[in-house]
Amino acid sequence: MAKLSRDELISKVTAYIGERNDDESIALLEDVSDSLVEDGEDWKAKYDELDASWRARYIERFSNIGPDKDTSEVIEVEQGSAAEDTDVEDEAEDTLTLEDVLKED
Repeated sequence: MAKLSRDELISKVTAYIGERNDDESIALLEDVSDSLVEDGEDWKAKYDELDASWRARYIERFSNIGPDKDTSEVIEVEQGSAAEDTDVEDEAEDTLTLEDVLKED
């Protein structure tokens, strides 16, 4: 048997599946197609590395807050959201609160 190219194997699997469009057939075609992607990148390793990096940064965000710690990144985020909160407060001035309703009685 000769080794098939990616396109030849996909064509063979597609011919075998035929008109079937059930979940198993679609999963088989997807698995074969994904398994044959060869772009030289180890995407699983890249994903695992990025995931570990973000998890470490997330944990560090909560463990490094204190009087001696630099909170400039946290302050920048809070300042950005404070501007958005002001817009919401301006829009909310015309709405009734529970206190307003109770005062009217």
